[in-house]
Amino acid sequence: MEHSAFAYVRKFGMNRIIMILLIMLPMFGLQIMMYQLPKLIIDDAIGGGDGERLVLGIGIERLDYLWLLCGAFLLLVLIIGLIKFIVQTMKGVMAERLLRRLRYQ
Repeated sequence: MEHSAFAYVRKFGMNRIIMILLIMLPMFGLQIMMYQLPKLIIDDAIGGGDGERLVLGIGIERLDYLWLLCGAFLLLVLIIGLIKFIVQTMKGVMAERLLRRLRYQ
């Protein structure tokens, strides 16, 4: 048996910890995008001047642009929430398995 809890987790749970970290990596970029979208919604879609906005080279009216940004924000919130749910579930499963392994030893 390992001499410390950290060494025990490192020995038996490192592959799961790495998997959790790899799942969380895309979330950092999504978090930055989620913080930028409200600024775009307020400054550009609501407070911006009249006329069309260019999105991927396509001209979009102001109200449609607002709907597009709000939909993108909602989608990001759902994706980030799903990633957080998956990570929390994986952490719980990992902790239960490590505790079960510790009890067997």
